[in-house]
Amino acid sequence: MGQRVNIQYSIDLDNLPEEAKRLLNTAVIKLKHGITDILPSLSQREMGEMLTLSTINDIERLRKTLSDADFILNDTMNIINGYISHLSSPPAQPQQQVRTPTSVDELAKKLQDFRAATEEDAE
Repeated sequence: MGQRVNIQYSIDLDNLPEEAKRLLNTAVIKLKHGITDILPSLSQREMGEMLTLSTINDIERLRKTLSDADFILNDTMNIINGYISHLSSPPAQPQQQVRTPTSVDELAKKLQDFRAATEEDAE
C-alpha cells in the first residue's frame, strides 16, 4: 500500500459542499472499479485457478482499492464533522481592545508613574 500523508488547506465555506461531494464521488468511483473490474475476475475463476499468484495479485488490488476508498470516505466524514462543529459552536467573542496612550505626554506620565512605583518597591 502507498504511503499516506495528511495535508491541510483552506477553501471558502460556500465551496465546502462541492468539495465533500467531489471526495465522495472519488470514493464511489474507486468502489465501482473494485466491483466492476477486479471482483468479477476473482469470482469467475475456476477452482484450479484460485490458488495462484494471479489470485493473490487481484485480491491485493481489490484490497488497495477498498483501502483508498475508505481513506477518502474518512476524509469526507472529517470535513462534514468539522463543518457541523463549526455550525454548532458559539461565535467567537471579540477581543477586548487595550487602550494605548496616544500622546507623548501620556507616555511620559506613564513612565513617570512606573519609575515612582519601582522606587517605592526598592525602598
